[in-house]
Amino acid sequence: MKKYLFGVTAIILAVVFSSFNVPETAMFLNTFYVKYDPANGPAHALVYDETSVETPPNWKKISSASICVAQADERACSFIIQTNSSDADLFISGRLRFYDAVNHKGVIIEADAFDANNAFVTGVLDKDGVSQILSSVQNINKP
Repeated sequence: MKKYLFGVTAIILAVVFSSFNVPETAMFLNTFYVKYDPANGPAHALVYDETSVETPPNWKKISSASICVAQADERACSFIIQTNSSDADLFISGRLRFYDAVNHKGVIIEADAFDANNAFVTGVLDKDGVSQILSSVQNINKP
């Protein structure tokens, strides 16, 4: 009986440990810095209304040194995205893509109005409108 005890114990431990799975943690491969810049985007003016803030091409890719310092949720300024999506999936000519459900590219920017002329970012969604990205938003005080 003693000679089988080690084998039986090993089998029991193998079954017990194989039934527990370690949860997967999100490992984001890419970090992008994005700043609101409608002056050279489709809006062609420095407007901060909710529709303009939610328009992806009004946001351009920047360096980490150009990111805004968060102040208050009054006016959109910049955000950081961490995602597994590639540069080509999110940007066209350095500007964010409109969300494309067919090709699964681009982003959806969610914003709320502070007042009639100012809106701030509340979230950024990726891949079928599901938040599969980690975002850090830097809204600022309106002037």
